[in-house]
Amino acid sequence: MEKKKTNRRPTRKRIVEEKKVEKNDDKTEFSLIEVIIIMIICIVFGLLIGGYIASQKKYDSNDEHKIDFNEINGLYEDIKNNYYGEYAETSFRDNTVNGMLSSLKDPYARLITSEESESYQEELESEFIGIGVTVVMNYDGFPMVNEVFKASPAEKSGMKVNDVFVKVDDKDLTGMPMDEVISLIKNGNRGDKVKITVKRDDKEIDITISKDIITTPTVSYSIINKEEKKIAKIVICNFSKNTFKEFKDVYEEIKKEKIDGIILDLRGNGGGYLSSAPLVASMFLDKDKVIYIEKSKDKEEKIYSKDERVIKEKTVILIDGGTASASEILASALRINNDVQLVGNTTYGKNTIQKIHKLKDGALVKFTIGEWFNANEKSIIDEPLHPDIEVTYKDGTDTALIEALNLF
Repeated sequence: MEKKKTNRRPTRKRIVEEKKVEKNDDKTEFSLIEVIIIMIICIVFGLLIGGYIASQKKYDSNDEHKIDFNEINGLYEDIKNNYYGEYAETSFRDNTVNGMLSSLKDPYARLITSEESESYQEELESEFIGIGVTVVMNYDGFPMVNEVFKASPAEKSGMKVNDVFVKVDDKDLTGMPMDEVISLIKNGNRGDKVKITVKRDDKEIDITISKDIITTPTVSYSIINKEEKKIAKIVICNFSKNTFKEFKDVYEEIKKEKIDGIILDLRGNGGGYLSSAPLVASMFLDKDKVIYIEKSKDKEEKIYSKDERVIKEKTVILIDGGTASASEILASALRINNDVQLVGNTTYGKNTIQKIHKLKDGALVKFTIGEWFNANEKSIIDEPLHPDIEVTYKDGTDTALIEALNLF
């Protein structure tokens, strides 16, 4: 309830009289206990206010170039209201963000627009709403199924490799760009149905599929027989939030084959979720081994292996110029701690750690917040991973794989 202002300053007597009315008792003095409580409250309150003021003064004194965002916003409003011409507000925002990022001199800082962010997140997380197929454009300009994911809605509905999409929900796909076709299929929510007309053996077939969350595998394997030995080749194409679980499941499968060794293929693996790499590394390492060292603006932290070692088979790692970031963490940790040999070509050499900041319209801003060093406290920038056995590829022959197999 708002109090009316008065020009007359209340006397002490008047204040006491008002308190008497509010309390509705005859008490005119505070007890000793009440005085002590009031003193404590005043001291605490004073400390809090004092600390806040001190922190603000410290911030103001240390930041001589603090940005006045009111001034920036005033300029924006002035341009919006008085600029004699046309401009796109989104482009205005994007250019402002890009200007901020360019001042960082950070090669990995970038703005990912709202249009790009969905596919970026899907690639990073290896999850999306869809039907569970990959498609390529055929000679007639229509999407053709290249792969059907196991246990996917597409497989359950009877879709097959080489099926050609000709209609989506009765919309003719003639001349439609691939990205528009994919949008027609993917747009919507989990459980939504989409009718796809496919051409198979010169016949058109309508297939109705319920969309679901599709997980793109990041780990795959094959068993290679070498004389009397069985070698499991495990490929990790990138590190997503599901990679560790996938890797554990794959290892459970290959154990049934009674394998004699593992070739871990990290070629072309540009990284991804940094947190997935030490989880995979821990399966190869004894407990409490240093995997890598992470340094940020405010702290330095050693990342150790967890639990007891699970994988004890001899391991060789394949690397190349596309092996970067999280995959370099894994390869360096196994080389330093287990003397694992590396075969292939020198790695990319990326030791920085990025953060993703999400804007209101779904756009993403990525910038560097730290860097990592290997267990020997060396930077991968200064010392990229050089292979123990360097190879040259010729005539489509997988020379690195052949050299790796020769180590068993």
